[in-house]
Amino acid sequence: MKKTLLETYALVVCFSALFSFIIVLAMTLYSVIQIADPTLTMNSNVYAQYQSNDLFWGECGNRSLERYRPSCSDADMKKVRPDEVKLTKQREEEFALKTRMERRDGTQSVMKLLIIMLVTMFTFGVHWLIARRARE
Repeated sequence: MKKTLLETYALVVCFSALFSFIIVLAMTLYSVIQIADPTLTMNSNVYAQYQSNDLFWGECGNRSLERYRPSCSDADMKKVRPDEVKLTKQREEEFALKTRMERRDGTQSVMKLLIIMLVTMFTFGVHWLIARRARE
């Protein structure tokens, strides 16, 4: 059973499309996790700075916090820390905003990846038909 050049081409494209589909499917699953639990996929440094008021405030003189807020301007050095209630409220509001942004990024990724999946499936389908016809 000798394969024609057209059949070989179509089968190579089918294989490539299938391989691409698997990669895109894995990326889509990650994006679905990003939507379901945005704190899990959030950058660790961003996540860490919202875990306590001290990390959130990021006092420039505190050497243990340099990892989270490495650069301090003169204006930052002069800021007066608000009371704990206000600071907690501000931290929680900003964290909620960050999680909404992470969830939105995941939703955008899912939409893009679904489009890529559709194109990949179409490419696979067309070339599978070409391979079958070339075999006949």
